[in-house]
Amino acid sequence: MVTIFSTERRKTAALVVVLSALEFWLRMPVLLGLGALYQRDLFLVYFPLVHSILRAVSEGALPLRDLTSGFGQPLLGDPSCQILYPPAWLHLLMEPPLAYGWFVSLHSVFGGLGIAFLARRMSGGSHVAGMVGGMMWLISGPLQSLATLWHHLSGAAWIPWILLAVESFIERRDRTSAVHIGAALGFQILAGSAEMCAATIFISLLRLMTGIPIQHWKNLLTLSLSLGLALSLGLGAWLPAGQAALGSGREVLNETTRTFWSLHPASLLEFFLPVPLVFLPISSQWKALLFEGREPFLPSMFFGALTLPLVVAALCNSRMSRGVRTAYGAGALAYFLIALGKNAPFYKALVAVVPPLLIFRFPIKAMIPAAMLICVLTGAGAQAVRTSRGARLAAIILAVLLALISLSFMGPGRVLLEETLLAGAGTVDLAAFNRNLVPDLCFTIALLGLLVAFAIRPTSRVLLVVLLFGAARQSVYLLADLNPLVSPDALRYRPAHLEALRSADHGRLMMYDYSLVQGASQKRLGRENLSWTGLEGMSPDVGTVLGTLEYAAPLTGGVWGLEYAWDADLRRLFNRRLARLTNQLRTLEDRPGYLKVLQISGVEKVGALHDAGFEELTLLSRHRIFHQEPLRIFGVPEPLPLAHLTTGRKQSTAADLEDLLDPGFDPRTTVLVDVGPSKDATPGFSGLARVVERRADKVVVETSASTPAFLTLLEGALPGWRAWMDGRATPVERANAAFIGAEVPAGNHRIEFRFIPMAAVVGSISTALTALSLLVWLVRSRASVLPGHRSHWRRYGARTSSGAQAISEPRALNSVHHNET
Repeated sequence: MVTIFSTERRKTAALVVVLSALEFWLRMPVLLGLGALYQRDLFLVYFPLVHSILRAVSEGALPLRDLTSGFGQPLLGDPSCQILYPPAWLHLLMEPPLAYGWFVSLHSVFGGLGIAFLARRMSGGSHVAGMVGGMMWLISGPLQSLATLWHHLSGAAWIPWILLAVESFIERRDRTSAVHIGAALGFQILAGSAEMCAATIFISLLRLMTGIPIQHWKNLLTLSLSLGLALSLGLGAWLPAGQAALGSGREVLNETTRTFWSLHPASLLEFFLPVPLVFLPISSQWKALLFEGREPFLPSMFFGALTLPLVVAALCNSRMSRGVRTAYGAGALAYFLIALGKNAPFYKALVAVVPPLLIFRFPIKAMIPAAMLICVLTGAGAQAVRTSRGARLAAIILAVLLALISLSFMGPGRVLLEETLLAGAGTVDLAAFNRNLVPDLCFTIALLGLLVAFAIRPTSRVLLVVLLFGAARQSVYLLADLNPLVSPDALRYRPAHLEALRSADHGRLMMYDYSLVQGASQKRLGRENLSWTGLEGMSPDVGTVLGTLEYAAPLTGGVWGLEYAWDADLRRLFNRRLARLTNQLRTLEDRPGYLKVLQISGVEKVGALHDAGFEELTLLSRHRIFHQEPLRIFGVPEPLPLAHLTTGRKQSTAADLEDLLDPGFDPRTTVLVDVGPSKDATPGFSGLARVVERRADKVVVETSASTPAFLTLLEGALPGWRAWMDGRATPVERANAAFIGAEVPAGNHRIEFRFIPMAAVVGSISTALTALSLLVWLVRSRASVLPGHRSHWRRYGARTSSGAQAISEPRALNSVHHNET
């Protein structure tokens, strides 16, 4: 028994070492701090949010609110912030770019190990299946595309582990397996990707239906323990998120927004062939069809030529459980079809049948769980080729077919590509395409030839090693530029004019948005896109980072604590009233009332690259930056302070902007409220409000008033604000459509506003208590197993007897594989 355990243990350790080494090879510059990932939302949203969270923690505040966006937005209300997700706490130990690099690699390996163990279990304990499945995940285009999508990456990493627990439940149907399912699903919820959670539940249900006979479906009631445990553990993420979503623009998405970034059927071209669409000089028409005219959400769908033959081999392996093949094969196909989104005629009907899909954006996300299942089946197919004649024949047929297709792209297929996808490409681009395509296709054909040789001689370990090395080498070569890096020093860049952008007395900054407002750049600057100057000799990636930081574009200034006003709702978490006001403000730029809105919202400075529309503001300074135009910093005359007193009350209507712009509304004497009677301002009133303490979760104001007044605090109106005046609770009201306030009596008083959303409190307590209970249960269960030295390895093919002899792999396969009822 000791011999068996140590052998299995060594093989598992070898698997961990190989996958870790492969990941280190793929991301060595990032893991060593020599380069940093930065693209898209990672640079614009994630790093500023991390700094906001760290800043709150350093101040002793609960990290519940981000002060840098939308007058203060909830953090726990955005699950992608991952505040309660333990791996994200790496940021407490390292600088954000380095911590994020390790976060990506740890989840890549974690997901790869889960795929490896799942493929190994499907194949009766084959370590070959595990090694192939895990490696194919690490080198796949979909995983490499997830490097800048932190919550989807971490959520996907839990999918195979949950499926492993489901397989255990199917085998044993006990409470321990149900606890494993619930714990893994709970941590996946904390990772913050609702789409990955939904995908996992669907695949798990499909597998349970194919794995448990109908007469035993009563055992599924045990899974209520799993669901309750998962919801209790994940309550700290989904309860605040649900509260935030109910009042935001994400509650119901229109069809255009929801189906943006749908997978185009032409993308099948790059699934198994070395035709990386994102790097080809494709025409603008095809770029609009494939990538919506923007950068793609998942830049690569490349799996490699070995994948399709091995997946088909797994599905044709009669020795493998029919339920496993049905569930995982159907699951992969179903998610591929969902990923087609608006490009599939049945998508509207699917959304009508499954209403929760209305809150999910970007159908191409469905390719993430599909990719994981494809890699699991690929690993299982590698073992199937070694043990099943039918699987071997299927792999050979598919390999030959792909080789013939590859050959066709050296001739007629290449011409067809040039006449369709590459129409309009320049001569130089076409020459580069032709120069690279033929060698890549030859390498693919060579790999397919080696696969055929391996199918003929499945016991050859040399052929298997060469196949895996060749597949990894091709993937690394084709996807080398998928995730460009910049020096960490570029992300640490601090503009010389930063202090000129800061506002005194908690005044806010509004930076004109040229990128996210359609047509703004063309209208104001005379060109469609921003361009950088003074960065000659630097890579375009570094130029993008430095140019964006120099302009302090929202929300990048959050790294330095800049507090933006009227910034775009990048995370789609603004409540509907704030989102509507933000959009309406864009239409006021050249109309009366623009200045009044800025004053009401406490905006002290405005940054822009143009002058038109800011005639009512005061030009404070100009700064030469990495743009064609200098940065203008304007001062807003007489903005309202963060805290101020008024005596008049006016009840608002449903039209917030019209109420604010009403000539009869004076924000210096009157406040707009949602409920309560209106009253005129008190003549001769004198009063003062002074902010004495301000953190992410608390604002303390001292007031002195000659008569009763209303205290307006220019912090975003969110569910969860509570107030105490001189130690006694007092109601909090919405003020001036977007802010908060409270009535104060005459005299001197101390009002303490605290942001304590009950959803966040209840959810966080539930998560903490559930995690602690799981830890106690784990320790006790391990302690109860140790005295008997019970081994779990036998389920992977090891069998013990009085002589403690391990059976060989073929015997293990014969003993484990069975058809389910």
